[in-house]
Amino acid sequence: MNKWKEPGDGEYTRHLDDGSMVKVFEQMPFWRAVIDDRMVDNIFFEALDAIQAIDKWEAGHGEITLHPIERRWLGDDRKGYTRPSQRGELKVTQSSCGNWRINLVPERCFGYPSTACNHADERLP
Repeated sequence: MNKWKEPGDGEYTRHLDDGSMVKVFEQMPFWRAVIDDRMVDNIFFEALDAIQAIDKWEAGHGEITLHPIERRWLGDDRKGYTRPSQRGELKVTQSSCGNWRINLVPERCFGYPSTACNHADERLP
């Protein structure tokens, strides 16, 4: 567990031995994990369960199932970006302060549209 970092936003991250980045985050009411551009299909009831499953998998003692994250965004930096999701249409638009927001995650803002799109891809299938 000592390899994991939690920068204060409730998301746990670490680099695997092969250089891949893992993120564990809450997706109410469960916890999910992402390894680079692949979503872990397994769902977890606690962050610690997800962390332990990733650690066991990396050590060759556990199984997880991965699938690629869909990243088909339409649009541009002027009009914003959209893509369908299971929760409805996702929109990433620039607010008047210059930051980028995701319509289904209004409490967060991002410095770049690519960061907002990646955040949405990881959390909103």
